[in-house]
Amino acid sequence: MGAVKHFILLCNVRGKGWKGWGEISYGGHQCVERAKADEFLVRSWMEEVYSGINKHIISDIIGLDSLKAASIDEDLPRDSQDIRLRMDGLFENKEQAIHFTKEFIALYTNGPAGGGGISTGHKKEIILEKALVKRKDVQWHVTATRNKIMQSDDLASPKNIIQTSSFHESVLRSLPTETTLDHKEGAAQIQLSPTPHDRKIPLYDCSHSRAGDKGDDINFFLIPYFPPDIGRLKKIVSFPHLS
Repeated sequence: MGAVKHFILLCNVRGKGWKGWGEISYGGHQCVERAKADEFLVRSWMEEVYSGINKHIISDIIGLDSLKAASIDEDLPRDSQDIRLRMDGLFENKEQAIHFTKEFIALYTNGPAGGGGISTGHKKEIILEKALVKRKDVQWHVTATRNKIMQSDDLASPKNIIQTSSFHESVLRSLPTETTLDHKEGAAQIQLSPTPHDRKIPLYDCSHSRAGDKGDDINFFLIPYFPPDIGRLKKIVSFPHLS
């Protein structure tokens, strides 16, 4: 199955402040100028309460300069008929993020005329930090479960059902090396066999995996085809347990 690695990947979840954002749309004559006036107002209101906060706020005008890395040339002709101002801020605490959204909503009554479609929000920002750590410095645990198996006709009986249970290494050693279920005549039997120990084989020949991620969260599962092989997998693969 390959040599044991001395380092493993550690994924550590860490908070990175609070994010606040707001959007507002403008269209028609001087829509760009009105959006820029909105940006100036929000930044001014925030600066009155939190001095120096503007360095944590970025903005762009969707439909004008949102796809450019730098400001566009003011001398270039433009024919924008509808645009949307978006402002984002990454703040130190929740109070600042909420205050930002309130100031943005105030554009309805205190901003240039014709603005609409305001949307705002705030959330805690979480990042996933990755680093290599020594295997010997990581505490980890492995558990396994065995699913309930029954015949398709749902005639459950103690002879043809394997009860669901959670077990650890001590129980794994007591499991039989072959599991045979009672089936109707002519039906194929389910047989399990341990992974050969006298030669190297690909990991996918003795187990399968499932993985998924959403944002900064990641989940990974390694499932042996033969349950008692979990003890052997522990010797070559380990995952840090994060609380």
